[in-house]
Amino acid sequence: MIRLTLLILFSSVVFGNDTPAEVPATAGPEFFVQSGGQHFDRRRKNYHKDNFTVYYNGHEVKGASVSSFEDLGSGYGKDNWSVFYEGREVKGASASSFESLGDGYGKDNWRVFYNGSEVSGASALSFENIGWGYGKDTWSVYYRGSKMEGASPTTFRVPDRHP
Repeated sequence: MIRLTLLILFSSVVFGNDTPAEVPATAGPEFFVQSGGQHFDRRRKNYHKDNFTVYYNGHEVKGASVSSFEDLGSGYGKDNWSVFYEGREVKGASASSFESLGDGYGKDNWRVFYNGSEVSGASALSFENIGWGYGKDTWSVYYRGSKMEGASPTTFRVPDRHP
């Protein structure tokens, strides 16, 4: 009970919200306190920040600018200069045009990425996430970032998630 009280009393700013973050009354070992009273939910992997540092799943994101950082979803985040995937910088990604496409895919104006690594040969102009780990551009189909030889992007379909 003391731990829960301390979390509520000393929680710090999370993405500009200066009110204490809500902690379930049944908070157990899945929650922990970072310096400054910041708490994180270990069950969800996402970005948080306080006044000085950006965190991913409770670990400091090296080189991230707190003032301009935004969580893009699906493990991606960016500041004015860099793109990050699960807390690690994505080499070669342009922060000014980068967007998360979901399911581990992201792209900028020139490159496509899967789980933070460049998808070789994929066209950023036409690339789209089509679900279940699949993506496609005008010329090829990809599964988890790898090109599927022989698959036709014009006829390839992903089955409905709810048959």
